[in-house]
Amino acid sequence: MSAKVSGTGSFKVTFQRTVTNVGTQNSIYKAKVVASPGSKLFSQVLPSALSMKSMNEKQSFTVTVSGDNIGTKQPLSANLIWSDGTHNVRSPIVVYAMS
Repeated sequence: MSAKVSGTGSFKVTFQRTVTNVGTQNSIYKAKVVASPGSKLFSQVLPSALSMKSMNEKQSFTVTVSGDNIGTKQPLSANLIWSDGTHNVRSPIVVYAMS
């Protein structure tokens, strides 16, 4: 997930994604967002857990990322990690300023 935002002022970006269960049936994946150290990137994942009942089941979720005044610094980044306790599915999140 990647977004270009204004380097000044606050921003809020929403990503909508759909995932397919390629793991085991009857799995519950919980979302966790891990931001880079010092990053002032805030995010929310809805729903925060996905309950997969069968193989190849598809479910959708929304990630909202917000922040303030990133200027022209290096891009802000984070990782969205879906975990069932055994398997981890990682998706990068990058927000950068217009030059």
